[in-house]
Amino acid sequence: AASSQNHHQDSVRKERVEYYFQIQSGALIGCSTCSSGKEVSFSGATTHGVKIDRKLRVGAGVGFDSYYEWNTVPLFGSISWDLFGKKNALFAEVNFGGALASWRNQYFQEYGYAYSRGGKMYSGGLGYRIKYDRIRISAGVARKTQVMTSYYEYQTYYWNNNNYILGEPSKRTVINEMN
Repeated sequence: AASSQNHHQDSVRKERVEYYFQIQSGALIGCSTCSSGKEVSFSGATTHGVKIDRKLRVGAGVGFDSYYEWNTVPLFGSISWDLFGKKNALFAEVNFGGALASWRNQYFQEYGYAYSRGGKMYSGGLGYRIKYDRIRISAGVARKTQVMTSYYEYQTYYWNNNNYILGEPSKRTVINEMN
């Protein structure tokens, strides 16, 4: 026994997966003491990924963030969903990852500073994407959090029979969360 079906072109839905990339730059606005006023620094990133269906974008990215006392290179995953619109769209975006590299500005390295490590990074925000020909330009606002850990070592000396003897160093760990 044999059977066949006749599919018309309008009855079959074709899913398309498209490659996309985006280049972002913006300002990081916050304050460390808030009594001296706001601090503004630079953030930039590039994200590469795929556009699934019409509304969903999934990708991976790398960036550079220059905080007041820190510099970081975050490596992150990104997911974006178009909320409204087809040609021009309001979208929500979430990024999650960690700092691939981090270093403290040399002007803020206190006595005993040994090294620093990056931690988790996450951000979420809303934006509006405008399509012009094959290019899309977007503007948005987001909240970003980056965790950094600093390690300090202080030499310890003991007094023994009119001599100083070097002992085990004292260690201190400081966790910073920048928003």
